[in-house]
Amino acid sequence: MNNQTTPQQLKNGESIIVRKATSEDAQAIEDMHKRATTQTLYNRYYHHFTHSRKHFEEWINTPANKGTFLVATPTATPEQVIGIAQYVVEYDHFVIIAEPALLVEDRFQGMGVGSILGETLLHIAQENGVEHFHTYMSGSNNAPISLLNKSGLKYKSGWEAGMREIVIDLLERQIHPMSEQRVLRRLVEGFQTL
Repeated sequence: MNNQTTPQQLKNGESIIVRKATSEDAQAIEDMHKRATTQTLYNRYYHHFTHSRKHFEEWINTPANKGTFLVATPTATPEQVIGIAQYVVEYDHFVIIAEPALLVEDRFQGMGVGSILGETLLHIAQENGVEHFHTYMSGSNNAPISLLNKSGLKYKSGWEAGMREIVIDLLERQIHPMSEQRVLRRLVEGFQTL
């Protein structure tokens, strides 16, 4: 994904750009976290989150084969970050699974930022061969379930230790025509390591 993307219109008429985060975004990401409410941060991190520019820089610099980190910025104020999305590859043996995460600034929630970030993250994950998203979330956080239901993606949901566990099938909306060849290649590579 390059950093030149088409503006996307929000429900309130404003428009945003979603792009890959760069090291220049670290301060704006930290500022967004400072503006977020305790509940929003808890829904994302499940605990009190201490703002650390070092964490943001590590996430921004995730190697492409280990994940990606995106930012959403208003077209009117492109230096301001109002949402982030990322996935981190958890397992890469025969199936590539990744853990996704989104955070949208409180005043932009419900306007479509999460949908746009989620759809962009989904496409990037599929382009990189991710077959499933696997995540846990607070049982009180219903926004991701609403997004999933609108997306048409197949997913399984259950409960583990008071948290909602979700596994999303990305192959259902596969954009990678080489899926069978990737699986065969992984099988061969797996046998070669025995």
